[in-house]
Amino acid sequence: MTYNLGIIVNGHWRLGIGDPTIIGWLITALYLTSTILCGIYAWRSDRTSPVNHQHRIFWWALSVFLLLMAFNKQLDLQSWLMLVGRKMASTQGWYSQRKIVKLWFAWGIAAFSLILITWLGWSLRLALKNCGLAIFGLILLFTFIVIRAGSFHLKIFNWDQKVYIHNILEISSILCIGTSALINILRDKKQTT
Repeated sequence: MTYNLGIIVNGHWRLGIGDPTIIGWLITALYLTSTILCGIYAWRSDRTSPVNHQHRIFWWALSVFLLLMAFNKQLDLQSWLMLVGRKMASTQGWYSQRKIVKLWFAWGIAAFSLILITWLGWSLRLALKNCGLAIFGLILLFTFIVIRAGSFHLKIFNWDQKVYIHNILEISSILCIGTSALINILRDKKQTT
């Protein structure tokens, strides 16, 4: 894991830019672009299809979630969470057991992600034409989150700018979600003209 020294200073987290690399800014820009596209489609579906309540909530929630992920990308809140966890483990006397806690935390995120994706797939099964690619993107994004939570970082290239599998997974997931929203926007625009 790359520790961003601009955020963690002397073992303390402070507000600042968490990933000032080209890839970090690219991923943040992709999150923000996809946030806007999901928001536009959610707003358009509010106006064009007031009956499909779950579909609209899905796209609004996706827009908010992507915005939060963009903020997290640059604020590096997971590093803050790890530091708080380490300090709690040390002060409460379970520091030697922290790996078990991290494992349960990662499994908890994996279980939550699986339940959420299953529920979304079932709830939106009639609208899979409009959100199937976005749900696939969410599967990739939750896979990325689980990998990050489990601290498994697999290098696949050895360039000057390190490229990790989690970057590819994160970028792919955002592109799937943003592309799905854009396709739906264009489809709706074509149907209304």
